[in-house]
Amino acid sequence: MKDILMEGKRITNNPYHDFTQEQWDNVRLGNGLLIRWFTQWIDYYEGDASYKVSLIKHMSDNYEYSAGMAPRQMNGEVTPLGAYDSQDGDPLLEPWLIIRLKLGGDLVPRLAYIYDYGIVAIPKLRGRYHIVRMD
Repeated sequence: MKDILMEGKRITNNPYHDFTQEQWDNVRLGNGLLIRWFTQWIDYYEGDASYKVSLIKHMSDNYEYSAGMAPRQMNGEVTPLGAYDSQDGDPLLEPWLIIRLKLGGDLVPRLAYIYDYGIVAIPKLRGRYHIVRMD
């Protein structure tokens, strides 16, 4: 979990939100398990070009171990700027935290997002996002 300690390297606070440092600390504490699971996958599997352990499976398995149920699939999509659009008429949700990672030997980093309400956008190997609720 070396990356979690290196502010800005892998997990970035979204500058859209004008939070104090104490509020950011609380956001990170409240999302500690999600951050841990992302960081574990980065540390152990990011460099595996075969993508045997997908990020989606890793996150889902860890959530199931913790919550005793599968993550809830969400409708909607991630906009090109990273906001979550439920497509139900709700306001866009700007991510709290942005995670940089590489999937399956990709050379270009992809972004994962953690939003309010336990909503998480996990990038798929071939574009788009798997959007789930992990609260």
